Amino acid sequence: SQRISLPGVYAAIQEILNGIDPMMGAMLQMPLFQLKGSTGIDFEKDFLGNIGDELFSSESPSQAGLPVGSGKTGAPADNDLLLWVPVKDAQALGAALVGLKNLVGSGEEGEGAFTVKDYLGTPIHTFKNPLSSEEGAQEKFISYAIAGGNLFVCIGTTSPLQAVIRNIGKPVRPVWEDPEVLGGIEKLPPGCCGVTFTRMEALLTNFFREVRERQERLDRALKDIEEKMGPLEPPLLGFCDPSVKLDPREAGRFFGMATSGLYRTADGIFMHLRVAHR
Repeated sequence: SQRISLPGVYAAIQEILNGIDPMMGAMLQMPLFQLKGSTGIDFEKDFLGNIGDELFSSESPSQAGLPVGSGKTGAPADNDLLLWVPVKDAQALGAALVGLKNLVGSGEEGEGAFTVKDYLGTPIHTFKNPLSSEEGAQEKFISYAIAGGNLFVCIGTTSPLQAVIRNIGKPVRPVWEDPEVLGGIEKLPPGCCGVTFTRMEALLTNFFREVRERQERLDRALKDIEEKMGPLEPPLLGFCDPSVKLDPREAGRFFGMATSGLYRTADGIFMHLRVAHR
């Protein structure tokens, strides 16, 4: 997580641009004036003013295994990125987001640029056009929802959003109370910001899963070539054995939590990375 003031960042950018050339600062303001004139949305007040000063993010293997809304089958799973920030006034922020959606043509009943699906009483808004992805890989979509006093934005499938909505109101242990997280923080230099935690067990398992899926796709492509052109010399098959699956417990045996943090000295900004070894 990171503690950051988005209104402060915006004000700093405005100040820098004005310092370079007042015309550059005016260029930043111009589309915001147009936005307010066409939709009534005050970007600074209605959007930035309703977002808290702490940004959280998490990344995990997709649980869906298929793209959302694409109709494709057999595409390998990918990672889902979930971002969330506390919200001061959910109703006002929701209205501002609806105004922004209308600006790009959200329409009604799922027509236009966005689809809206109700999940346990919470609307999940998904931008219809997928982000670009590599050939044969799962398409990524941008979705958002306001729930439990937070704005959640997901890149990938809607699985993380659905999991968050299902667990709202349930007692959970804060990440800052996790013994491994606390142990990692104690080892960081004082004054760190932008602290990041990675469970190496999940990271390594996902890495080897991705290697296996890529090898399977490569093997299929090479076999098609051999059927048309004959044996390849030297043999290119067998980059790795796709039948071997990494047991998460084996990865966890050797590595624990990876902790990193940014800190500043007179010489510059540095990153400290620590990986717990078991």
